[in-house]
Amino acid sequence: MSPSPRKDSRANHSKHERASENAIKQVLKSTKANANSLTYKESLNELELLILALQDESIAVEKIHINYLKAKVYLERCESLLKIAEQTVLEMNLEDLEVNDS
Repeated sequence: MSPSPRKDSRANHSKHERASENAIKQVLKSTKANANSLTYKESLNELELLILALQDESIAVEKIHINYLKAKVYLERCESLLKIAEQTVLEMNLEDLEVNDS
């Protein structure tokens, strides 16, 4: 007895979902590697381009999802670099206070 068309359809759908998830993971891995090598300004530029793309009503839902995830990576990079800069400024201010107190 052969599998029902409904089971075949579900199996194919499941395979497609796994392939899509793997593709998204690869894109995110590549995006993270790229983002980690960028400056704040470069990351911000990438983020702005992705935001513009997200506003395009003619792109497919899958592309919107990928662009959203990529934008999140670049936003996290910007936030990380801002935290580092903030910490540097705080440390400089503490050093200035210590020098002035002496």
